[in-house]
Amino acid sequence: IFGAGTQGTLIQILARRLGYQKIFVSDVNPERLAVSEKLGADVVIHAGEKDAVETIHSETGGRGADLTIDAVGRSVTRQSALAACKDGGEALLLGMADATTEIDFMSFLRREVCLKTSFAYTAADFRKAVELVVEGAIDIDPWIEIRPLEEGQAAFEKMIESPGDTIKLVLK
Repeated sequence: IFGAGTQGTLIQILARRLGYQKIFVSDVNPERLAVSEKLGADVVIHAGEKDAVETIHSETGGRGADLTIDAVGRSVTRQSALAACKDGGEALLLGMADATTEIDFMSFLRREVCLKTSFAYTAADFRKAVELVVEGAIDIDPWIEIRPLEEGQAAFEKMIESPGDTIKLVLK
């Protein structure tokens, strides 16, 4: 999982619930990586210090990951998700930071990687997510910060400049 923000964190939790055995999470924010580690990521990779693709290939005996997910949407994370995916594996791109990304399609095609994208969720997805939170299957309290609506501007600035271990900020 490339990106330990809200989407990446929820994907990590769901991946474990779905039975994925070895979960890698890469990010540049050490506080968010600490949250990923607390939530059970098997390998956390500080992308500013280590090459995530090399680490994933090393940890999988050179094979790559069965499924890679870009939850950031930067060109570098999209390219990394494709490069870290095993031959014949699946890459899911859902982050939306950059509008365009250059991809080496010859390598991508030869490796027969299945590329999927996702923009939003369906009503059924949203109901299931709420159900998991209500049931206590997903505990969101440790990584959510709630602030009064009057602090909206400061809250947005915090999330842009230095989110720390806050994965989601809610204005109330």
